[in-house]
Amino acid sequence: MKTIDTTVNISLKYPVTEKKLSALIKSGKTEEKYLSHIFALFADVPVPDILAFAEKFNIRLRVIKTYYLKHIKKYYPNHELEEVFTFDALVRSPHCCHCEERSDAAISIYQADMKCEIASLRSQRRLLELFTSSSPLNDKIG
Repeated sequence: MKTIDTTVNISLKYPVTEKKLSALIKSGKTEEKYLSHIFALFADVPVPDILAFAEKFNIRLRVIKTYYLKHIKKYYPNHELEEVFTFDALVRSPHCCHCEERSDAAISIYQADMKCEIASLRSQRRLLELFTSSSPLNDKIG
């Protein structure tokens, strides 16, 4: 991922690999030698690239959030990344009826901020019902 390599290693004496960064984040620890690199990752790299990095190295969002809250937020808060954490916490399962209203609200906020569209849990559940044998529509079609 060129964006991460370029951003976190710019003007620093000791370059760090993405693999090393991912290992540090997974361990939950920091190394003084790589502190500037870690801060650059969370403060300067665009959020979609951070998420792609996490996916590439199999780092759960919960791990990213824990690391960010423990080591980064105090010094370099990233509000866009925090919105992703908030959205993830609000949206759980398309099968959970109790989450639907919170999901719809969270999705509206997310779509406005991120300028993209995603289906709400309520609409996902409705689509799922259309294709299951217990759906009333399925009885009419079949």
